[in-house]
Amino acid sequence: MNSGTRRPPATRSALVLLLVAAAAFYAGRPGGSTGEAAAPAAQDLIRVESRLTQLEQRLYVIESSIRGLEQQARVSAGAPRTAARDPEVGLLRSDVDALRLRLAEVECNLAKVDERTLSPAAKEARRKGDDGAPADPCRLNPEAPLRMSARP
Repeated sequence: MNSGTRRPPATRSALVLLLVAAAAFYAGRPGGSTGEAAAPAAQDLIRVESRLTQLEQRLYVIESSIRGLEQQARVSAGAPRTAARDPEVGLLRSDVDALRLRLAEVECNLAKVDERTLSPAAKEARRKGDDGAPADPCRLNPEAPLRMSARP
């Protein structure tokens, strides 16, 4: 990482803390004050510092990516809908409405067929079971011809 790159304060303090912890760890090792252990400890410290630099670079890349994604989310949330999608959405809505009407027709015709196939006793039980509830308009005249609109 070059020296011109700015680091966020939280990242800097975390790295300093890690570096101090690593130095304390290596200073507290047995034989740390002898001359023969000083060279490996210095090499370990260099490796730790190198690894910290790599981790710092990765954290910086992750933070940059997160900032970019947040910015994209803000821009896309604030942007008005594109005019190209509105006709498609309108077309899909009209198709869904047509399918709902078709489904209502099918359900009504099914109720008529059901009413036609009921036994006289079941029809009488249905009439007696009405507790003032409004009658299904599809069941009022079951002998009426079944009607289906043209396929959407």
